[in-house]
Amino acid sequence: MEKIIFKFHEPGKLNMKKRPGGSLISFYCFVTAFMLLVPALLVTIQPVEAQDGDFEASPIYFLTRGGSEKIPGLGNYKPDGNKTNLTELNNKNPVDFKLNMIGKAYDKATEINILLSMNSMDAFGKKVRVRMIFDYDDDGIEDTKVDFPEYVTTKTFAVENVTLKPENIIGTFQDFRGLDSGSTGGRAPGGTVTVRIWRTDNQDDSNLIIYCGAYNRASRASIPYYKGPADNGTGGDGWTIEILVVVVIILGAVLLFLKTGGNKKPKKGQLREEGRGRRKSKGKK
Repeated sequence: MEKIIFKFHEPGKLNMKKRPGGSLISFYCFVTAFMLLVPALLVTIQPVEAQDGDFEASPIYFLTRGGSEKIPGLGNYKPDGNKTNLTELNNKNPVDFKLNMIGKAYDKATEINILLSMNSMDAFGKKVRVRMIFDYDDDGIEDTKVDFPEYVTTKTFAVENVTLKPENIIGTFQDFRGLDSGSTGGRAPGGTVTVRIWRTDNQDDSNLIIYCGAYNRASRASIPYYKGPADNGTGGDGWTIEILVVVVIILGAVLLFLKTGGNKKPKKGQLREEGRGRRKSKGKK
């Protein structure tokens, strides 16, 4: 007769195998998610200027006629093709297109120029002049001026597109480094850049049309102040780095919890239930 030996184990001393599933899978999933999310965070939490349309940090500013009053301005967005988005320029009054310079960094690599899309209407020979004016503290004094050569129209009832390059630069460009858009107080450069356009001919009864988006024709200026390449490497107020540090700390804490959470010892009740389950399975054999 075969000898039967009974072995008894205390519930607290059962040799429980650790389950490698939940904790390890969650850990690797979280690491993968972390690697995918960090590059996105680096891009999405960067401070961006609030502009309309397809804004991108760029030295190119379109001549616009914004709002119901069609006030002349400069914007990083391409204006729509509404037929009213144009400027009629007579030979008496100049037109000023203005841009607020708060938070815009100087980029010496930017090539300054003006592209005008015009229509001389019923008479050619209109003489057009352009000047770019920089007032760094809004005191009404022209700190820096860029003059462009005169252009004389050659067509009637036809579009003329011309790119003008600087003829003369008076003054120096001030450099405001490490500023975020919307900064205020002593760190904000402030100031205004103005693109002024006027005529010097004697055609009193005929206006010149400057397209500011009308019929999908646009005029634009390349200005060496914009939210440039990473603030010229000097950074802003540092809030982007601070947010990244907080995000990394939180993710690290969650990773640590997931890694160690699956190694906790099961409760006594769980051991008893598993012990009973084993005895029942042996009795069925």
